[in-house]
Parts: sequence; structure tokens; C-alpha cells
Amino acid sequence: MNTKSMVTRTFNTTKVEYMAVDTNTGEVFTNVPATLAGTFTDKDGKLNEKQLNKALEKSAALTYPNYKVVKVTNLTVVETLYGMPEDKFIANAEVLPPRKGN
Repeated sequence: MNTKSMVTRTFNTTKVEYMAVDTNTGEVFTNVPATLAGTFTDKDGKLNEKQLNKALEKSAALTYPNYKVVKVTNLTVVETLYGMPEDKFIANAEVLPPRKGN
């Protein structure tokens, strides 16, 4: 059986829903969805709310510039495996300098 070699990588994303207020109109929005790269836990595995809120504010500003995040109402960490054939990876990847120590 001939299998094609793949380059794979697993990523964690944090999917949240939040409540926000439009600072121009005062309208309240609930269950606004957002997907953030990575996870927001400290070294003990506890949620780092300050770090999460900072990333969420930054993300919200890109999509909804007049929104002020009030509260996270739902949070789920999703682990997803991505992959592509090696030839496609080599054709599209950026060449990096060698790692230190090699």
C-alpha cells in the first residue's frame, strides 16, 4: 500500500461566547462567538481570566470595533489535528534559520 507522507500539527483553540455592549448605541449582545488561538490556563491548569479577557478584547476589536466585552458566558477548548502532504508543505512553507544548538 502506497501512503502519502503528511506533515501534521495539533492545535488547541479556545471557543468562547461572550456578552458585549456596543459603546455607541448601548445595545447589549449575548452569545457573541469567538475563536482564540491557544488556551488560557496558568501553570496549575486554572483559567487565567486576565489573559483570556485581554485576548478576547483584541479579537473583538477586529470584528466589532465598538464592542466592550462584559462577560464570558461559555468556554470550550478544542484540540484539532491539521495536516497536508509533504510536497504541498515544502512548496508553501517559509524556510526558517537553523535552531540554536544544531
